[in-house]
Amino acid sequence: GYGCGDTLTDSVFLYPKPNAAFINTDRCEPEAYLPIDTSSVANAAGAVINGWHWDFGDSYTSTTQNPSHNYGLPGSFGVVLEVTTNHGCRDTLVQVMNYNHKPQAAFSWPTNCWPQAAIFTDGSTISGSFLDEWHWDFGDGNTDTLQNPSHAFTIADTYAVALIVTSSEACRDTLVQSMVSNPKPVASFEVPLRCMPAALLFQNISTVGTG
Repeated sequence: GYGCGDTLTDSVFLYPKPNAAFINTDRCEPEAYLPIDTSSVANAAGAVINGWHWDFGDSYTSTTQNPSHNYGLPGSFGVVLEVTTNHGCRDTLVQVMNYNHKPQAAFSWPTNCWPQAAIFTDGSTISGSFLDEWHWDFGDGNTDTLQNPSHAFTIADTYAVALIVTSSEACRDTLVQSMVSNPKPVASFEVPLRCMPAALLFQNISTVGTG
């Protein structure tokens, strides 16, 4: 009632909030998941990010800025990154990472006799997806992208035939096998001159390059 008063003036500083961000790339088993932190904070009052907390969506966590993580099984996982500044300000980002099945390359061929074309049969498999591409390298400078190709080799020899299969999620597997294109035998025989009534003697002189 006497008109008395008091005033207090003080400074209040609002510290900047960080922006959580990271590069998220789908992976193929058994590759490690390698997220890259790209979080940022405004350059004010000496603010810096000094804390990272990752939750990989499968009960595993990390406090490393750029961690590495191996998932046990393929699937889709919600990856969470929480970043903290030296002033205690926080931000969180969630991204979905797909850990995809890897195909299993396999192929076979029947016994081949040169100069017949060799016929290759794809036997590759994959779970939870489907195969999208086939790339064959016949080991003689020739290639093909058919699933079940045939190929005529120029000479009888042993070739390292490679098959690379790719899934619809761009996961790959490679198999290399040694394939023999067998030389064709050359049939021949001779009959020495004989005088009757002696029996004729036929002598086999057939040849083959190898085998």
